Amino acid sequence: DRKDGERHNLKQTPVPKENLHSYDMIGGHFRIGLMDHLDDTGSVNPRNRHLVFVRNAAMKYISGKVYIRTKAQRNLTSYDIICEIEEEIKGMIQSQEHHMKYTNYLLTPTQARQRQKESWSYQQRAQVVMQNLIDYNCTIGVVEDMKGSIEMLREVLDPSRQASDLFEAYSGDAPTKSNVSPLSSKSILETLQQELPETYENLTEFVKYEQQITDFAVTLHNLQRQLQKDMMADKR
Repeated sequence: DRKDGERHNLKQTPVPKENLHSYDMIGGHFRIGLMDHLDDTGSVNPRNRHLVFVRNAAMKYISGKVYIRTKAQRNLTSYDIICEIEEEIKGMIQSQEHHMKYTNYLLTPTQARQRQKESWSYQQRAQVVMQNLIDYNCTIGVVEDMKGSIEMLREVLDPSRQASDLFEAYSGDAPTKSNVSPLSSKSILETLQQELPETYENLTEFVKYEQQITDFAVTLHNLQRQLQKDMMADKR
């Protein structure tokens, strides 16, 4: 039997599907709507609350590039990353391809199969993702507003303040020690903006559908934050 507060690594020891209902929280990178299939109906389950974090699309792309490349080769410089970005996005733009990683997680398993079968356009994918954020009543976190995002999560997950130390430890703007990159994505983006405007323009074109999703999600985040503040004010 699972005890309160117990953590379980599903990768190391899989749990039978019928037992997953006994867990309060399941964390990781998986498709939205996956938990709908716990009851075999495949329909939206309002009991499941999804947490989705978004980030400025250009910064997200650069950060991902930095993470992957420095993990393989630690002595890379910002200049190396910029050269790789220039080369990659130039070819992608010429072939009319766009960066669209949100669909790895924000399309349901059924939608992901349908997208491949019907060859959805980038705009169609973006529209479905944005609709999913509403249909699944997602709690939206924003990397650029980490403090506000943590405060919102605190109200959702710990309204009784039983885990105040945990939330306060992550409520600052500084990255945690385990998540410090050897290269600054922000500096790389600023270099592109100030010194390589053509490359920056190509980058914004390359990530424009992800930015469309991000802008929509940030609007939802701001509405959620305001609603939460109004509700807290009513309680006083």
